[in-house]
Amino acid sequence: MLIPRIFTALALLGTLLPALFLAPNWAWGAVSLAIFSAAAAEWSRLVGASRRWALLVVATGVVWIGCHERFPAEVLALCPIVPCMIATLYWLTVSPWRLAGGQTSVPKPDDAGMAAHAPKSPSSNRRALVAAALVGCAWVASYELRLLGIGPILSTACLVWVADIAAYFGGRAFGRHKLAPAISPGKTWEGVASALVGVLTLGLLTVDYSRLVPAGIQPADLSTGQTWLLNSLPVVIHQHLGVFGLLGILTALTALSVTGDLYESLLKREAGVKDSGRSLPGHGGFLDRMDALMPVFPLGYLVVVFLSARH
Repeated sequence: MLIPRIFTALALLGTLLPALFLAPNWAWGAVSLAIFSAAAAEWSRLVGASRRWALLVVATGVVWIGCHERFPAEVLALCPIVPCMIATLYWLTVSPWRLAGGQTSVPKPDDAGMAAHAPKSPSSNRRALVAAALVGCAWVASYELRLLGIGPILSTACLVWVADIAAYFGGRAFGRHKLAPAISPGKTWEGVASALVGVLTLGLLTVDYSRLVPAGIQPADLSTGQTWLLNSLPVVIHQHLGVFGLLGILTALTALSVTGDLYESLLKREAGVKDSGRSLPGHGGFLDRMDALMPVFPLGYLVVVFLSARH
């Protein structure tokens, strides 16, 4: 299992990194849209609906990229705020309610990891529509973060990756108290604490390292790496809100990362599957790799935009 996992990760990086660092904005948008749409198709399947609901994400992305290619950025500046606020409101209010309800008995995945879906119900299409909306909002946020620069999107994603890695190893080493045993028996409060420590450490180190950039240097004289660093999410937060604001927002982002992970675990439990799909050997499906990013990207974008507007 380890070898396929490594090769799959290398293949993903080989696709994403050139698109992120070297390709024009529309190309990054197209590549990321394909991945988000695949995640939306898996989400639709988990709730017992047709994968065709993912076409809503595709249509949204195509229109969004086309508008950015046609109209000046100033005209579209306020457009991403609404979907990002809607998605953030959902993750902060509805998802905790769903997770609380999921603490009751839910079906277990079968040994083969195959779907054991209940028959389609009238609510399946409604849930698939919500899924497409949430995935579409997350893609919009990721695309807009990329338009702001490499620093904002890369630093936001790194916070989620560090939280995931720290939670995994911290949970294995120290895990004693179950976080949500009916939803995801492997997750522990010690893992959550490890994730928070990892994210806060990364944020503080990023801010501390940014101080090595000479004061008063003009933007045109900054190196590429310095530009990415000074535009990163932790540095932007620290510049406007100080260290306590940084710690507070990073804590909120970590909590949303855990929420996204748990939410997908609930969907899989309800569907009776172990993974959202089999598209990524050794990793499961696209949604398995992106669940924690879904709620974090919209809030990360809002934080960067609103704090930058105060400058």
